[in-house]
Amino acid sequence: MISIQDAFKKFRSRLELNGREQKDASRRQQRVRAVMDDAFSIEHDFLTGSYARWTKTKPLKDVDIFCVLGEKERHYRKKHPSVLLADVEKVLVKEYGQDNVSCQRRSVTTNFGVAEVDGDTNDQAMSFDVVPAFAKGDHYEIPDTAVSSGWTETNPRIHAEKAVKAQEAYAGEWKGLVRMMKACNRQQGKPVKPSFLLEVMALDILHPPFGGDYRREMQAFFASTAARIGETWPGPKYDESALLIAAGIVRNWIESGRQEVTIAELEATLEKHDLYLPDDAERCSTVYLVTIKAQKFDMEPDHILDWRDYFIGDPNKKGHQLEDPVAWNSRLLPQLQALEEQINKETSCRLGRARGLTRLSVWFAYGFTFSDVARYTIEVDQQGQLWRTDAHANPDFRLVFTGNNGSPDGEILDG
Repeated sequence: MISIQDAFKKFRSRLELNGREQKDASRRQQRVRAVMDDAFSIEHDFLTGSYARWTKTKPLKDVDIFCVLGEKERHYRKKHPSVLLADVEKVLVKEYGQDNVSCQRRSVTTNFGVAEVDGDTNDQAMSFDVVPAFAKGDHYEIPDTAVSSGWTETNPRIHAEKAVKAQEAYAGEWKGLVRMMKACNRQQGKPVKPSFLLEVMALDILHPPFGGDYRREMQAFFASTAARIGETWPGPKYDESALLIAAGIVRNWIESGRQEVTIAELEATLEKHDLYLPDDAERCSTVYLVTIKAQKFDMEPDHILDWRDYFIGDPNKKGHQLEDPVAWNSRLLPQLQALEEQINKETSCRLGRARGLTRLSVWFAYGFTFSDVARYTIEVDQQGQLWRTDAHANPDFRLVFTGNNGSPDGEILDG
């Protein structure tokens, strides 16, 4: 019979990327670089994120690749970041097809059409997130359509260096423990989001040296995490880029022998590096609505409604009509109503960030369920632009309602 310690070792090894997966990722990186190089002036590129830090778990998807643009592309800095992201998207669409490429908040996702069966991808990378960037001193500027400045400063190598040091101090076991923690978090429905936060917490919670017992290390980590999950972790912003920037600032202060920082200096630093949360960073619930095709968006969802099976059309791009029109009242609307009741019980916030590729009829149903009468505000992403229902109405827009000859089967809305 296998021991508990050996069972953890087996669990850890199953999460590790093998040579074939790494080779496939390298091959795809080179191809993405070649495609980008043909269209843009690229100074250099490198893989980053959890893959580069060796904390990525299987299946291998959403691998981050930074493409650092040269001086010839500096004109993009004078434009809205969505212009650069849209141009990158066009270039990648020519190579990989429209259905496999999608624009995100800071990157462009390229899906390689690799199927996942019970977590197995036949040792192939599923997707890359291509991040266009500009060098700025010892860090980088990347487009960010969700902040007022339009650009975010980051240095992904900072956290990579921290991960290397933690790995060395923990007898080569730190990264394996983080992978197991992420896998447990995913299995439980991702109560900690984003999973990168587990890495940030592991740097603070896991104190070397490694005790030798995986069971006790994992138990101690999750106990500490549960007790401290409500704490404010580095940076007023809490996404990966903000955490990396904040960590770099603190590291520079420590290395320079800085003994104290005044409130005024701290506030000035946060302002300079755009680390304050934007004005619209309210407490919210995030819902993914999917009827056309699945796609990665700019934030992890709290709730997902995947209704593709109800709609007719190609599996990779569903159409406008339902397989059975009766499903609107018998299945879909009850699901929306149940979701509204659940959100109403779980949180007092009334901002709902809705994302997803779905048809107009579904958006109408969502707006009807989460209406302003019920004190909800809805935010949606339309081609990189954020729209909210509490914005001032456009007087030039006219909605025409046409009856369907008295039939109860549906009405016609013309905008």
